[in-house]
Amino acid sequence: MKKQQLSVLFTTSTLPASADDPVPAFVRDEAIAMKGAYPELKIAILAPHNGHGETKAYMSQAAYDEYRFHYFWPFRLELLTGRGIQPALKKNPWLYLQLPGLFFFETIATIRLARKIRPDVIYAHWFTPQAITGWLASLATGIPLVFDTQASDAIVLKKVPFANNLVAAVVHRAVAYTVPSQQTLDKLLYFSTPKTIDMFKSKMTMVPYGTSLPEIDIAAVHRAEKTYGLRGKKLFYFIGRLVDRKGVDILIEAFARYHANDPDSALIVVGDGQERDAYEKLAAGTAAKESIIFTGFLSGEVRYALLARADVCVIPSINVGDQSEGLPVVFMEALLYGKTAVISDETGAHEVAEDGVNAFIVRAGSVDALQNGLQSATIMTPTQQIQFSKGIAKLAKTFEWESVARRRYDALLKPFTEN
Repeated sequence: MKKQQLSVLFTTSTLPASADDPVPAFVRDEAIAMKGAYPELKIAILAPHNGHGETKAYMSQAAYDEYRFHYFWPFRLELLTGRGIQPALKKNPWLYLQLPGLFFFETIATIRLARKIRPDVIYAHWFTPQAITGWLASLATGIPLVFDTQASDAIVLKKVPFANNLVAAVVHRAVAYTVPSQQTLDKLLYFSTPKTIDMFKSKMTMVPYGTSLPEIDIAAVHRAEKTYGLRGKKLFYFIGRLVDRKGVDILIEAFARYHANDPDSALIVVGDGQERDAYEKLAAGTAAKESIIFTGFLSGEVRYALLARADVCVIPSINVGDQSEGLPVVFMEALLYGKTAVISDETGAHEVAEDGVNAFIVRAGSVDALQNGLQSATIMTPTQQIQFSKGIAKLAKTFEWESVARRRYDALLKPFTEN
């Protein structure tokens, strides 16, 4: 007999405080998409307060109920989770002092909210800390646990004593979990042993996050083109946090070489981060300096207008220690807008793309390889472009939120729809 309504408690450390908040919106968008696909689904989301923006203890949203908890005092200094935990720690090492509070108060908040709303399942987004705090809450309340793990959110534990036992305990408690790519799964399997590896694999389903985009607004595209001086330019587009693992320094050097043979080209770098000053100085030292444009963080209309105007989307990610990509949202967005993408073989996107069929895949960290990739993306014949567009459209369908939400629901939540 099927349940009439499934109640789910999402837990996450990244939930936008507003439409203009640069915090990744994966969890919010997933909740909206799942609610759209399954109107009977009841969703609550628990996240930390965000010191970078105004957040309230409770807000009723159209698709879900939003709950927030405090983890540090004074509250205005709660800056650990507002822009991504790992980038925040790298920029401000003093924020390590907030980690114990985040783990402790998130555990308490999850237990309290779970006891209050009695969900059928706790759905933790990212392993550290949500799967861990969700595991403790599951033990305390008896409510089943599922989780999703992304990129480096588990591997950061490898220096923690008894991490193998901790991760195995969480996976053992979980009913199921998802990963976006083999690269991500490998990071979790680092903690497995010959005795536990089958258990790790048996509970896993590979499902990416999804994305959705507004219809292209031609007027907005023209405005963006005028604002940034892009008229008549072949435009290469990058968006992301300006941190070392994104490979922006490699991109700047590769573009400068490309630009020497195609002066009517431009590179636009959308985003902000601790490496921005260094990247701007690097760009200023190249002959292409007038054609490399840093916009800072952009959201909404302008961001999408620039992607719609772009000729090529570039994702040059590199592996920096334990810091690597999962499956970049910008890759999915580029596909949905029919854009040619040049991606490195450290993006996670290279696992789902086919070189020369729906993307150009280059060796990570190589300026020469990336330069060749930029050139390959711009010299296709009309016949090649038609075939390439068909490949892009076919792959794009697998990342539409409606499809992804149903796949994630089937993998993680469907088992709870029957008594």
